[in-house]
Amino acid sequence: MRRAPVLPCVVLLLLLAFSATASAASPSQRIVGGSTASTGQIPWQAAVLPVGYLCGGSVLDATHVVTAAHCVYDPDTGDITSPSDIDVRAGTVHFESTTEGQLAAVAAVAVDPDYDPDTYTHDAAVLTLAGSGFDLSGPDVQAIAPVDSGFVVPGASSLLVSGWGTTSVVGPNSPNNGSISLTLKQTVVHPAVGCSQYYGFDALLQLCAGEAGNDACQGDSGGPLALQVNGVWRLAGIVSAGVGCAWAGYPGLYTRVGEPAIHSFVTDRSNDAVATDPPVVQARPALAGTARVGSRVACSPGTWTGARSYSYRYLANGLLISTDPTGVTLSAGTAGAALSCEVTAHNLAGDAVATSDPVTVAGPDLPAPGPVAPGPVPADDQRGGPPSHPETVPPVLTLKSARCSHTTCVAYLLVTDPAPSSGVVRAEGTVVNRYRTWCKSKKGKRTRCTKTETKPLTSVVAAAGLYRLTTPRLRSGGRRTLTLTAVDNAGNRPVKALSVTR
Repeated sequence: MRRAPVLPCVVLLLLLAFSATASAASPSQRIVGGSTASTGQIPWQAAVLPVGYLCGGSVLDATHVVTAAHCVYDPDTGDITSPSDIDVRAGTVHFESTTEGQLAAVAAVAVDPDYDPDTYTHDAAVLTLAGSGFDLSGPDVQAIAPVDSGFVVPGASSLLVSGWGTTSVVGPNSPNNGSISLTLKQTVVHPAVGCSQYYGFDALLQLCAGEAGNDACQGDSGGPLALQVNGVWRLAGIVSAGVGCAWAGYPGLYTRVGEPAIHSFVTDRSNDAVATDPPVVQARPALAGTARVGSRVACSPGTWTGARSYSYRYLANGLLISTDPTGVTLSAGTAGAALSCEVTAHNLAGDAVATSDPVTVAGPDLPAPGPVAPGPVPADDQRGGPPSHPETVPPVLTLKSARCSHTTCVAYLLVTDPAPSSGVVRAEGTVVNRYRTWCKSKKGKRTRCTKTETKPLTSVVAAAGLYRLTTPRLRSGGRRTLTLTAVDNAGNRPVKALSVTR
């Protein structure tokens, strides 16, 4: 991201230093290689001032300003900045001025529900201003209309990016020790070919632009990337992220405003609030279809408030049989089982789970079997008593592989059950994620600390005896310890679970 933390010092705001690494998009962007803008030259430019840092924004209309999601969302805590902690100023080239331009309070904050803080995709947020917002009757504050839905920026375009960010060139592995500009800067950048050097780059959702000597940088996050369409300035992108500043081979990343889903979010005026609590279920999920062997059933998620997306689990007698969001085809092994679907609803504030009422899976339509003659009974077997060879040996675990990305881990576990065996019921496990974040001290100051989250793994059968265990979404940048085990039909578990750290 490219927001700039700032500290008050007399009447100036000084930039805190950040270092950038080339492995992922880092929190820094500013205008490099540009010129000073005059008052009214970029009338849609806004300064977004959440407590403690600087971001840019674009005036959409009198009461709405678009900025970057990462300017108002903390991925370490899952918190969205309170509207009362944000001010927006427009109509001046001096963002630190207390007398120039127009200052507006913020009444509501909406973050794109598909925002991914690891890849910066859907990095957009809309601020609803309090009261009547900005006065657009004069030349110094004017709205800018987004490009049309589906619009793709031509490769040879000249794009105008502006902001108050720092102004020096920074290499991909160098610390950013520059100071933010006290006056509005602007520069022209051009679309870059490819951005595969950035983890998770999505060309449908993001635009790469900038070149050696001309770029956005730290403090410009959320600001406008404008393009003239038929002689009219339109908003084509939102300053999002990048590695270094104005360095060859590392262009800036921008949110594509023309992408249909992002365009819908930016222009939808019903997005005047954002969930600050996890989703709440109003009507429970329900199974749809005939629960019979060979048939396919689906899961209706039910009715929720605050839900942005859903994930699904299908359970037979409490055991996971599928996570396919489109449904599951019932196998012969589910005959007679109690089938239910579990829905996890997600939003940026957290998750919530609800489960459908169970239904019994009917067997296939086959003729009733004839009488079966009783077979011989072993001499040492007493009908109704324990078997002659009780199963007491636990399953044996073999880790085949385990890997972690920024926010998830996947492990493949081979489970064998020594004879006599009645079969393995399931593999299971947990993940402990230890990550660094910011905490508040007893005196209310922000300080670095380590936090821990523990979550269960999702297990599915990948092949005979091979289980695929995956973590839920985790805080990025942590040290993960996976604890894996299995249980057989006799209830036996290994004395010691298998542990692996990534």
